[in-house]
Amino acid sequence: MINDLFSNILKNYKDGKLPRIDFHIHTNWTDGKNSVIEMYEKAVQKKIDQILFSEHVRKTSSSWYSNFAKEIKKLPNKDCKAFIGCETKINDDQGNLDIDQKIIDDAEIIMAVVHRFPGEKGQIMKDKKNIQEKVAIQKEFELTLAAIENSNFHILGHPMGMSLRRFGLEIKDKMFEEIIVKLKKKDLVFEINSRYHNNPKKLLDLCLKHDCMFSLGSNAHSTNELGQIIKLL
Repeated sequence: MINDLFSNILKNYKDGKLPRIDFHIHTNWTDGKNSVIEMYEKAVQKKIDQILFSEHVRKTSSSWYSNFAKEIKKLPNKDCKAFIGCETKINDDQGNLDIDQKIIDDAEIIMAVVHRFPGEKGQIMKDKKNIQEKVAIQKEFELTLAAIENSNFHILGHPMGMSLRRFGLEIKDKMFEEIIVKLKKKDLVFEINSRYHNNPKKLLDLCLKHDCMFSLGSNAHSTNELGQIIKLL
């Protein structure tokens, strides 16, 4: 079912139809400002066809995630289709994810991301001094490939996003292309994220070049941010 969803998104884009989707949304269940229903109603107002509630999770999140999933199931799903999702970090050098089986059972779409290097704790966004640029890029790249090879998920969220946003580094197209090729072989999805990627059209073209399924996300933490990826494209 999920592969069919993203295959159709790719097919429609090839046919010249920009998908009106936002598959990266956070609510006040974690670090978002608005509720599930507020985000959903704003999506309907903005004429977004499909959204993914990709709430942040860890293994310890199973205590609340089922109630979160139930809330999404109660949405009308008339003018906009809402999917139950989660965003979980790549936990170690083997590419294992920080997620519990109970969450996997409830989620329709799982997004894997690099949020930090293994062993890092606390507020790490401003901690750059002890990591060389080339080391940061290579480490994130290796974590990404390990997850693609060894873990079960659907979407690779904001690829190379930590290097781009935390370290302010430039990622060569060749590296993005290698990730896309690996995802294609595994029938996985490359996310293009308006908060992290400043040239989404170029990444879209790389996905088309390799016939790789893609997702569009705004990383929206409020109703104001919802649909930013559509506007950008």
